[in-house]
Amino acid sequence: MRLSRIDINPLPEIMIGLWLTIFIVAMALSKYANTTEINHHPDSDSKDRYPYRLPDWFWQSPKNAHLLSPQEVISTRNDIAKLDGLLNTSSAKHSLEINIAEWLASKFSIRDLIISSNVVTSPKTQLSLAVLLDPDFDPNTKAMLQDAALRFIEVAFDPVVIKKAYDRSTLMPSPMPEEYELKDGSPLVDEIDRPVYAENYAFYLTQRTKPASIEAFLLQLRNALTTPTGDPAVLMISRYSGDEWWGGGYNNFHSTPLQQLKREAPSCGYLYIKLNSDKLKKPEPNWNDTNFWASKIAHEFLHNLGYWHPNYKSPAERDANNRGNNWAFIVSYEFAIHDKLNEIERSEQADI
Repeated sequence: MRLSRIDINPLPEIMIGLWLTIFIVAMALSKYANTTEINHHPDSDSKDRYPYRLPDWFWQSPKNAHLLSPQEVISTRNDIAKLDGLLNTSSAKHSLEINIAEWLASKFSIRDLIISSNVVTSPKTQLSLAVLLDPDFDPNTKAMLQDAALRFIEVAFDPVVIKKAYDRSTLMPSPMPEEYELKDGSPLVDEIDRPVYAENYAFYLTQRTKPASIEAFLLQLRNALTTPTGDPAVLMISRYSGDEWWGGGYNNFHSTPLQQLKREAPSCGYLYIKLNSDKLKKPEPNWNDTNFWASKIAHEFLHNLGYWHPNYKSPAERDANNRGNNWAFIVSYEFAIHDKLNEIERSEQADI
């Protein structure tokens, strides 16, 4: 029988915990973790292939038949189908989404994801990363993205990259969201007379904008790119299409408790992003530039670790607001990764 928080002993303390969990996840779902790349009306194909849980293309794979019974697959499909009939803002929909995500995570371990992945290993950093790609990507794109993931882990810890990204970034990148909900020009107050934060600003306060230090960031990287089991970390990449951005990622996904894979102890998080297949085709700029896509993987990877940037309306607005010493750290790190990989490539070509 599927575990359900709603069905278990409805004591007041448990219900309070449930509604707090629903509120937190509802905020993440409503913002798609506030990543600009996923706020620009992606097509339905994005929702289907990049849900806030293990995606259907993975858990319904025949390779996982030993982990899920036919009855469990049918039941889960029915639960997912119910979501379409519920309002996006309803607590019932958020509760069901939470239950589906948590139940699916309980049926898998990090090793189950690794078995379906291609593992890339960097001789330079001695790190391995299991890359699990959406089967909808074409073979050439899959090969390029695997190489891009490898290039990312080869320079992820580079001290020059991190210092460059850190030194030019700020705790309050522009454009910052409005701080309070306003009515007639004055902040709204709640029932105990506290000013009410605007939704986007409240979300910003819960996220990382810049590491506390370079050393702290190195530790975050190390924790995300290793696992408590000693297995490679997993990077799962879904395909989507239909907007002007290159990718997206749920903020804090790697550490969110309900997304931890629990079939084996200790439970373990994984990295989960999406990339825009429209941008991976001719005549798009950089459509097959491995270094460019390595930097995009770096960007979305940091969203999974809880890093935030303003809700840019367009790539042009992003570029206009990331200059001098006023960069969003996540954007600064992405560009520093790209610069470093291009520098390495130029050096290698000069040695030929």
